[in-house]
Amino acid sequence: MTLMLSGKLRPSEHSELLKFLRNAPSGVQVIDDIQYDDTFNSTPSSENLSKPQPIQSQPIAQGLLVTSEPPGADVFLNGDKQPNQTPLSLPLKPGKYNIVLRLPGYEAYSGSVQIRDDGQAKVEAALHQKNGHVAWVQVESTPAGAEIWVDGIATGQRTPARVEISSGIHNIALKLDGYKTSHHALQASDGGTVSVFPSLQRIR
Repeated sequence: MTLMLSGKLRPSEHSELLKFLRNAPSGVQVIDDIQYDDTFNSTPSSENLSKPQPIQSQPIAQGLLVTSEPPGADVFLNGDKQPNQTPLSLPLKPGKYNIVLRLPGYEAYSGSVQIRDDGQAKVEAALHQKNGHVAWVQVESTPAGAEIWVDGIATGQRTPARVEISSGIHNIALKLDGYKTSHHALQASDGGTVSVFPSLQRIR
């Protein structure tokens, strides 16, 4: 007597069937033509459905997200220029930071931001176009590396630097740790460049 097995089964079902046929009479010849069902993985088993699946959660990135309108502004933190322009995400330690955004043709944005240890802070700056009356001031100092402030606002730049300003009268302040703040009043005309070259005095 010959028993022909044909059709499609899952591997586990085929194994169970072969175990059952081991008890068949010795006179029965079994021809195994079973094919495996390749689609069995596409439908989750009831066992898998019954098991709760772990929820994958992503922690909130710690640091600062900086955006501007329009985008493409240079970002300065505590006087140091960052490598990329807005929009920009920066991993930072908790603390308070001074931030300046600069984009040619637009007024500089200046402010401060507090980074907490429980999430990400955001700065969303709307930049305003300049009135078209543009001038420049070339600022250097001895020693170099002083923060440059214009009319009480940090520019985000350090000496030596060429700073874009509006034409008119301005007060330039240079600040460097261990040295007295240096103040300079100047008047700049449209399209002109004025220079500031102070020697900073140490604090005794």
